[in-house]
Amino acid sequence: MRVLCLHPEASSALSFSKHLSKLEERLWEKHGIELYFVDAPLLDVNRHDDEQCAPSRRWYVQETISTNDTSTVKYSGLDASLLHLSQIWARGGANSSNQNGVMGECLSFQGILGFGQGANIGAMLPLLSYNYNEEEDEKKIERPPIFQGLQFIMIVDGVDLVHQDNAADEIELDTDLYVGEEGVQSLHVIFDNKSEECKSNSTRLAKQYGPNAEIHHCKQTDSTTCAPALSNILGKYLVSQKNKLYGNSETRQLIALQNRLANVEQLATLAIAQEIQRNPPKALMAVIGPVVNNEKENEVDVGMAMGAWQGPRRRGFGEEGGGAPCPEEFLLKENERG
Repeated sequence: MRVLCLHPEASSALSFSKHLSKLEERLWEKHGIELYFVDAPLLDVNRHDDEQCAPSRRWYVQETISTNDTSTVKYSGLDASLLHLSQIWARGGANSSNQNGVMGECLSFQGILGFGQGANIGAMLPLLSYNYNEEEDEKKIERPPIFQGLQFIMIVDGVDLVHQDNAADEIELDTDLYVGEEGVQSLHVIFDNKSEECKSNSTRLAKQYGPNAEIHHCKQTDSTTCAPALSNILGKYLVSQKNKLYGNSETRQLIALQNRLANVEQLATLAIAQEIQRNPPKALMAVIGPVVNNEKENEVDVGMAMGAWQGPRRRGFGEEGGGAPCPEEFLLKENERG
């Protein structure tokens, strides 16, 4: 079983893995559970003083925008992080290898573990689904989730970003659940030493996950470390989820099918990349392709490796222009273009 791990703010995958190293080692050796750590796409301006430490990262930047008598909260970079995670999830991370010409297996994820900001963004992932056009939307076709195969999520010190602006309002939990009564399993760890507002928000987030949510309270002060008590909570929950998933024959077969589909997709991606490398399109070579030196056959002239278009070039004022030909439509005035 594989779990995608999202670090808190002002941290990194390397730093997060060090804090969870004992738990990670125990889970892998005794239960075959792999924790896979990934970096957030946003880099903090202030980096660590120690050059050996990984740069500090975060999943979004929270900004308060005031206009007249109202103020709204904006999460800059959130869309980039969601796209980043969707790509990692679809490819099973970077676990596939290609050593000695033999491609390694591409394995899918089954769960998500998030601390702090990582928990906040992780809590949103079960909500995301692929968009259809308006015509398909009118037919009320069920949209497939982006994070397909997600079975459970573990939220440590997380808050509800979706209803953050309406924190004081009562939410109709019976009709406004994140995942429905048959949705993903979830574990919510709430830090008792946080403010009442934070604890209330974390509790509301847990209730949004419906009857499948499991709530634990912990006396830890922050989400940058993992105390033994918290480690035990996480370890027990992960082992129970693995036993539940692999104890069900249908779920076990589904996970095996997902892994096979991921491998087929990986093979198709490699086949396309190899074909492009063997016979690259001229339009692509116009930007990145090398030029073969005419004096020495099959020898690449690195100095001429830019703008390697082999077709006709634009000419102006009786002289030859450089680069690929410009589409005729772009030569027209903007209001005359199609």
